[in-house]
Amino acid sequence: MRLLRLGLLLGVALILAAVAWDYFDARRAGLTVRLTEPSQMPSHLDAQATRWTWSQSTGDRRSVEGSASRVRQTKDTGVLELDEVELRIFHEGGQSFDLVETRNALFYSRDGRLYSESPVVLTLGLATADEDRDAASPTVIRSTRVTFDSKQGTSSTDQPTEYEFDGGRGRSVGALYDSTQGQLLMR
Repeated sequence: MRLLRLGLLLGVALILAAVAWDYFDARRAGLTVRLTEPSQMPSHLDAQATRWTWSQSTGDRRSVEGSASRVRQTKDTGVLELDEVELRIFHEGGQSFDLVETRNALFYSRDGRLYSESPVVLTLGLATADEDRDAASPTVIRSTRVTFDSKQGTSSTDQPTEYEFDGGRGRSVGALYDSTQGQLLMR
């Protein structure tokens, strides 16, 4: 019986020693890890973030969804500077949408306007579901200095514009696309 009691005391002492060793080892390791402070936000900005999204609805249906990989908001103007922008303009019924893609854009949230100096690609009439996509290639419009007005549902530019559509190509200087009517006006 004495031998069993001595064995149990020795076992408890070894367990306590192992727990104490683990605690002090973890504490010592924790003291050597230094947390890096986040970089300071530039003074001319109010906010900055990665992975930005924005949407607008009409009644119970979504009409526009926008996203960007990075966003910065300036203090003075309140304008959002966006990088790697994708905008989906949904058609009535929600079965298809127009896709606007650009590298950089400015978003004026008060007016609901998006403006891009950089090249813009506008792909018309993409189906929301893969099984709804037909064999016809979509119409693609390429230009620069494009303004999208979310209140009117229009995209416009006064710059040289190129078009690719099923069976042809075209060019104009300036264009206006009304997504609510599905009309493309070439100037």
